[in-house]
Amino acid sequence: MDIISESEYANWFAKINKLGLEKERPEEMPFEESNWLKRNVLRFISEGRIDQLEAEAILGKKIELEQPASIIEGELF
Repeated sequence: MDIISESEYANWFAKINKLGLEKERPEEMPFEESNWLKRNVLRFISEGRIDQLEAEAILGKKIELEQPASIIEGELF
């Protein structure tokens, strides 16, 4: 792919061998989850563009919405 040079490859390979990672792999890490979709779906809910049921359909899971006490009590401030 020519992303790195041969010398860079050799350098990294030497470092990997020195750390013993070629023979023994480090423990597996969990997959990262993107928060972009969830963040934007929650934003759309807050802007009134979609409701909670639509958001759950988009995300494919149930979501819990926390509302500030002032909204629950009917106060503005």
